[in-house]
Amino acid sequence: MSAPATNVVVTSPTTLTCTTPPGADGPANVTVQTPGGTGTLPNGYTYAPVPTLGSVSPNTGPVTGGQTVTLTGTGFVVGSTTVTFGLLAGQSVTVTLKFPPVLGQRVSTLRG
Repeated sequence: MSAPATNVVVTSPTTLTCTTPPGADGPANVTVQTPGGTGTLPNGYTYAPVPTLGSVSPNTGPVTGGQTVTLTGTGFVVGSTTVTFGLLAGQSVTVTLKFPPVLGQRVSTLRG
C-alpha cells in the first residue's frame, strides 16, 4: 500500500524535495506522477526499522555523568544513532553489531 508524500517542492525540472509518509520496515517503490506520465524507481527508498531498547547496563550511575553504559536492542544504525538520558544527549555513542552465531563468528565495533 502506498501513501502520498507531503511538502512536495519542485526546485527544477530534474529535482524535487518532499517529506516521506509513514511506511512499513523495508524497501518501498518511489513513484512520481506528472501531466507527462508516471515514473517509478523500484525499491528506491528503504524504511529503517524502529529501534527497540531491551536493557541498559549498568542502569545506575553518578549524577556527575561520565559512566560508560551498554545498551542492547535492535535497529541501531551506525552513524545515525543518538542516545539521550533525560533531556541530555550521550556524549559518545558506539554501535556494536553482533552477527548470528555461525562458524568463525565475528563481532564488529564501529564508532558513529
